[in-house]
Amino acid sequence: MTILEIISLYIHLVASVIFVGGSVFMWLALLPATRNEGLDRQTANRVLFVASRRFGRVVDVSLGLLIVTGLYNATWYLPDMNFSTIQGRLLLTKSILVVIMIFVIYFNNLYHAKKIVRLSAIADKDARAGDELYRIRRLSRVLSAVSLTLMFLVLLFAVMLQIPP
Repeated sequence: MTILEIISLYIHLVASVIFVGGSVFMWLALLPATRNEGLDRQTANRVLFVASRRFGRVVDVSLGLLIVTGLYNATWYLPDMNFSTIQGRLLLTKSILVVIMIFVIYFNNLYHAKKIVRLSAIADKDARAGDELYRIRRLSRVLSAVSLTLMFLVLLFAVMLQIPP
C-alpha cells in the first residue's frame, strides 16, 4: 500500500465517521431533544433548522470527500474493475447503495426541509397548513430512517469488502 493509498483510505474513513456519526447524533439525540424538552414549536423548529443547515455543510464536504476517495480507492482495491468477482459485486452493490442514499438524503433535505420551514411559520394560524406540516414531517422522518438504514448497509458492505475472497 502506497502512502497516497493510506492517506486516501484515512480521509475516507474519517469522512465516513463524521457523516454517519453526525447523522446518528441528529436522529437519535438532537431530534428527540427538541421534541421532549418542553421547547415551544417555533424554538424547536429553529434549533433543528439551524443545526440541519450547519450539518448540511458538513455532509456536503464529507460526501464530496467520500466520493472522491471512494473512486480513487476503488482503482487500487479492484484494479481490474472486474465486477464478476465477489469483491467486484460487493463494491458495485455498495456503490449503488451510495447513489440511492445520496438521492434520498438530498431529496429529503432540499424538498421537505424547505416545506417544513415554510409551513412551520403558518401552521399555528392555518389548520390545513398544520395538517400538511404533520404529513410532510412524517414522510421526512421515514426518508431519514431510510437514509440511516442505507448508511448502515453501506458500512456493512464496506466491512464485507475487507474479508479476503
